[in-house]
Amino acid sequence: MHVLNAVKVYGDKMLCLIPLKSCSIILLLFLIFGYGTKGSAQEIGDIPAYIDLSSCADPAQYAIQERKLPMRQIHSCQSSLERLQGEEFYIVRIEYGSAQDCPAGCFYEHFLAAVKADKSAMIELPGPTAEHIVSLLYAESPFRQTHARDYQCLGSLESLTEVKAAKDDGHIGWQIKLARPYECSWFSGERTTVTQDNKLVHTGRIMKKFVNGSVFVYLDNNAIRWGFDKLVMRQTEGREETRIDVITKK
Repeated sequence: MHVLNAVKVYGDKMLCLIPLKSCSIILLLFLIFGYGTKGSAQEIGDIPAYIDLSSCADPAQYAIQERKLPMRQIHSCQSSLERLQGEEFYIVRIEYGSAQDCPAGCFYEHFLAAVKADKSAMIELPGPTAEHIVSLLYAESPFRQTHARDYQCLGSLESLTEVKAAKDDGHIGWQIKLARPYECSWFSGERTTVTQDNKLVHTGRIMKKFVNGSVFVYLDNNAIRWGFDKLVMRQTEGREETRIDVITKK
């Protein structure tokens, strides 16, 4: 009998269908992790799940073996063929290892790589997903948010970008292309005066920054390297404006 079927819940009562000693352990797990209803079945979080290596496509099997990943702990494997500057590569993504945080929903280690079609080379890619790499752009200087007053950007990088495998200057990685300019604005103060009623009047201009083009990112000795040479950045300034702060007494 499956452990999740060993205990039935009727309203606010539990009925044990196995010997009392074993049932006590299961009931203890219910108390620790709780139980939820999905249809008529009672479930406790998630459970680890693995697949047979033979179900993975040949490029994924090659990556698993080359990387020496645990063959009995492969959760998922994906591969897709890409043609990069006249060369064919399989982009493979492997989820593997011991399942973690299963009460909240299991997750696993990851491995992303580009496997050359003839298996003469395998290049590890930044991950865990190409989309995750986009979120790291917020920490890089062309996109980094500053502490400037009223700093704000229109839209998110995740919604404005397209990510695909690419080859650049001999490196295999991800090309992150902006569908339209990424626009940010902020107030840049030029001078400040103090009024008789204890107010700070800041005079300045609204600055705007427009970033367009594409970014290339790859791994170099397990370190993420960014290429911003294909980005175009333009900055403008608007009319003079003021911002007012009230001086508070401590």
